[in-house]
Amino acid sequence: MASLEKNRQILISISTEPKNNACADCGEMDPDWASCNIGVFLCTKCAGIHRNLGSHISKIKSLRLDNWETHQVEFMRQNGNQVAKEKYEKHVPLFYRQPGPNDPDVVREQWVRAKYDRKEFVQENGVSYLQGGIKEGFLHKRRKDDNKFQLRRFLLNEHDYTLRYFVNENKEPKDVIAVMDMNACFCAGKMGIPNALQITYTKDGSTRCLYLYTEDGKDIVDWYNAFRATKFTLNRVAFPGTNASVVLAVLSNKSQ
Repeated sequence: MASLEKNRQILISISTEPKNNACADCGEMDPDWASCNIGVFLCTKCAGIHRNLGSHISKIKSLRLDNWETHQVEFMRQNGNQVAKEKYEKHVPLFYRQPGPNDPDVVREQWVRAKYDRKEFVQENGVSYLQGGIKEGFLHKRRKDDNKFQLRRFLLNEHDYTLRYFVNENKEPKDVIAVMDMNACFCAGKMGIPNALQITYTKDGSTRCLYLYTEDGKDIVDWYNAFRATKFTLNRVAFPGTNASVVLAVLSNKSQ
C-alpha cells in the first residue's frame, strides 16, 4: 500500500509539470485523469470521451482515486502531453478548430476521436474536408414558416468561394452565399440539438441565418472545418503574403 501511495504522489507531481498541467485535448488546467496507455493527462470531460472510445484505444484512470503500478507511472513520465502532441497532432491543418475548455461538446468529442481513434493527423494529408475543392451533402435545414427541419442538399465550392443549397434537385439553387460574407458557429444551446450549426450571412443589405444540424457529430464538424478551410484559402489568396497566424486570428475573431 505504501508503494501505491508513493506512486500516486509521484504521478500527481508529474501532472503538475508545465507540459502536463493542462488537459491534453482542451487545455483546461489541473487535470485529474489520465490515459495510462496513451500517456496523456486529461480533464473530466475529455476523460469521459476517452472512456467512450473503449479501453482498446484509451484506458482511463483517476490520478487520485485509482491505484497506479510503478510501470504505469514510469510510462506517464516518459510520455506525457507533449510527446503525445508531437505524435497525434503532428499534421493538424492550420485552419482546424481545436477545442478550448468552453467549446461545445461535439467539437471536443470529434477532436478526441480524430486524434486517437481515426488518427487523422498522424500522417501528412491524412484528412481532407474538401474533395477536389468541393464538399457536397445533405443537412437538416430549419424552415422559416414553421421551424420544422427538412433535408436539403448543400454544395461548398472552394473554386468560387460559395455555398449553395437546393430545395429541388432539378432547379437552380435556392441561394448562393459568398463565403467571404458568411460566418458559422455551433449553436447546440440555442437550438436544443447537439450537432447544430448556425450560418449567418449578408444578402441584399440584410442579415440572414440558416439553422442546420446533422445526425452525426463528425459530419457537422467536418462541414464546419470545410467552411474554415475555404475561408482560410480565400483570405490567403485575397491577402497574399499575410502571415498564416494573422489569417487564423481573423477566422477566430469571427467565430468561423
